[in-house]
Amino acid sequence: MDAGRLPEGWEARAVRFGDELAWRPADARRLIEELRDAGYAVLGLEIWTPAGTAPRVWGWSEYEVRYDGDWRRFVKENVPTTTTTGT
Repeated sequence: MDAGRLPEGWEARAVRFGDELAWRPADARRLIEELRDAGYAVLGLEIWTPAGTAPRVWGWSEYEVRYDGDWRRFVKENVPTTTTTGT
């Protein structure tokens, strides 16, 4: 997602490495919930920490929620999967 499309205030709370944005776990959960409420589906996440000039990736989500044509259900079902995977 383009950072300019994030809900107000979230870009300023992020740690930025190039085009990548990251948030502390509690903030990430709140952002995911706000995105859900705005109708966005979060399709995955990465866990990383700052490491010099680039992030060090510790892991990423490996799940799949199938889209069956019901966008609202798809968005809703991705949130619990995203917030319990790797965090």
